[in-house]
Amino acid sequence: MSAKGTTLRWRMLFAAIAFMLSTVSSYVVFHRVPTGSDENSYVFQAYNFLDGVIARPEPPMPEAFSSGMVIIHPEAGWLSRYPPGHSLWLLTSIWADAVYPAIGLAAAVAIWFLCGAAFALGIPQALVAVPLLVSPFFFFMYGTQLSHTSGLAAAAMLCWGYIRGRTRNERWPLFIAGLAWSLLFLNRTYTALLMAIPFAVDALWHWLRVRTWRAFQQTALFAVAAGCGVLGYLAYNQLVTNDPFHATYLFYDASESLGFGTRHVYGEVVHHTFANGLGYLWNNVRAMDQWLWGFHGSLLIALVLSIVGWSRRWVPALSRCYAKCVAWLYRFLVQGRNGCGRTGLFL
Repeated sequence: MSAKGTTLRWRMLFAAIAFMLSTVSSYVVFHRVPTGSDENSYVFQAYNFLDGVIARPEPPMPEAFSSGMVIIHPEAGWLSRYPPGHSLWLLTSIWADAVYPAIGLAAAVAIWFLCGAAFALGIPQALVAVPLLVSPFFFFMYGTQLSHTSGLAAAAMLCWGYIRGRTRNERWPLFIAGLAWSLLFLNRTYTALLMAIPFAVDALWHWLRVRTWRAFQQTALFAVAAGCGVLGYLAYNQLVTNDPFHATYLFYDASESLGFGTRHVYGEVVHHTFANGLGYLWNNVRAMDQWLWGFHGSLLIALVLSIVGWSRRWVPALSRCYAKCVAWLYRFLVQGRNGCGRTGLFL
């Protein structure tokens, strides 16, 4: 058996375990019951897409059909308040009137591409796969229908494509990385924007440093593919709100943006302050420290592992992506739920 064949077999095994764990979590733990109105919103929009429409007509007696996280408007119609990325992902199984196979697929895809990224860096795949597969956070989150599930899959594809393209000096993985970022942008928009900064800086720095035609092609392919997501996002906003720069979630409630001041949360008026934001951030980090591997100190162990496996080329770049996302959480008015770990930290 060749070394490449053995590597792929292990990767397939880890991906299959991820799919199985997701299925057990959704069917045995959560009993296929949504954890909140967010999940209903994604599924509702997926059925809209399945029927070939973005929005259904406003229903009769709109107040009787009102639901959190769903837009009901005389002109916009009846649709999800969220960007279309996760609902499009759910189409992979919702055509068969089943939602959770798409979630299991997202878990498998995430593990597959993270293992691929590890292989490209010369790291044993098990060192990436096993810590995730034994994580309570991973297990419980992939039992839900939340967009964070396909978000992690897109982020994993982004990391794999970018790392492989750079380590092997190939072009096509950079194009896939750009498409993966597009999927993430159409799903977890703020997260994608924050992750784009370290990747864009690294791509430009690489091109300016080596100044070769191939490096220019790699950077251009990455940028063009990523631009597809931006254009898709603007087009979707135009179709829904008649303004490409007016996001659907802001159409639903203009106060639900990053920042401080008076905001609306679950029908209540709150005043989000800098102090509240720092408190939320601290609570999220502490929750992640507990939920990553099920005991306090999990994040410290993850930090130690990062130091032990330190790569001057990659650890700082990838860590900056996570650090930016975490650091900006204090500007978000919702602390996040803690039923399966702080969802705010799961992309």
